[in-house]
Amino acid sequence: MATAAQLAAIAIERERDQMRLQESEERYRSLFTFNPDPVFSFDLDGNFESMNQAGCLLTGYGEQDFIGQSFARLALAEEMPRVRNYFHAARNGEAQRYEVKCRSKDGELLELYVTNLPIVVKEQIVGVHGVAKSVGERNRMNRALHKALVHSERQAELLRGLSRVAVKISGILDIRVLLDYLAEQMRMVIGAHLSIIHLAQDAGMRTEQTHTVSLSDKYEGGEGPLRLERSDFLAVIGQYEQPQIIPAAELDARRQQCDSANETKLPLTETLSVPLRNPAGKKLGWLALSDKYAGHFDQDDLAIAQQFAQMGITMLENNRLMREVLAGEQRLQAQLEFTSAITDSIAEGLLATDAQGLLTFVNPAAAQ
Repeated sequence: MATAAQLAAIAIERERDQMRLQESEERYRSLFTFNPDPVFSFDLDGNFESMNQAGCLLTGYGEQDFIGQSFARLALAEEMPRVRNYFHAARNGEAQRYEVKCRSKDGELLELYVTNLPIVVKEQIVGVHGVAKSVGERNRMNRALHKALVHSERQAELLRGLSRVAVKISGILDIRVLLDYLAEQMRMVIGAHLSIIHLAQDAGMRTEQTHTVSLSDKYEGGEGPLRLERSDFLAVIGQYEQPQIIPAAELDARRQQCDSANETKLPLTETLSVPLRNPAGKKLGWLALSDKYAGHFDQDDLAIAQQFAQMGITMLENNRLMREVLAGEQRLQAQLEFTSAITDSIAEGLLATDAQGLLTFVNPAAAQ
């Protein structure tokens, strides 16, 4: 009887173990089958043993397309050394978490956050589990946010530079010094190796045309301005009538069409050009920046360059008005001196009084 009871107890325990095992397998199968994220497993060589429906939908492959295939089928080639290291670490018993870029069957770029866990059976690692989550949309949002923050900081930096220059030039009276300062600051604020402010013959500063140049250390010492003077760059840029960013290829094409006697051919790079126009719309010259420190000129650079152009126009207009005032004072002084010479030479005495009858002028004859 005791033996029969023991056998019955053993049978009951085995049945319970089988039920627990079956329940565990069903739980795992449910977790595998109904998981909204890709769930998969590898053998110890890194070949797929399973892939759930979510993984198939995400990648565009059927489960049978995966079975027996290496994970290299999905990961980008440049990602493979890193992914292989993570797999080996998981195969050695260390859980791994990492991001990886893959390609779907249709060629779409997939960005996945992957967790790899060792599969342990009877204290032996027999494979590697994997759970992946698509993070492409999150990463795109993060990149867009970062780009917006960088752009915002760039705009703030440009505006701070522009404000600093606007304050500084208010204390500079010499027009040539102003132009030199403006060209240098424009180049440094926007970040370019070359900047030019070119004035036409009748721009109001001189009787002949002139330009001021600011160059970075990239250009060779004092030869830079001389080479620029002898080049056809000035003639090419002068053809543009609207503010714009000009690709190097377009500049080169314009140069081929330009009938310039200059022999020096400077290497042409992307250039930003803004015409200088007075309030009446007359073109007085132009300013340009070329060879940006890094990347390409953008619309923010163009907007700041237009503000520098406006400052240049204001400088020229103020200079013109100042010269008119000084010329008027000189004419008035000459007229006064002429009138004084006449009154002094008259033999008769001359007296002048103001509205209150007070004496304001006595010529030499009257004084005697």
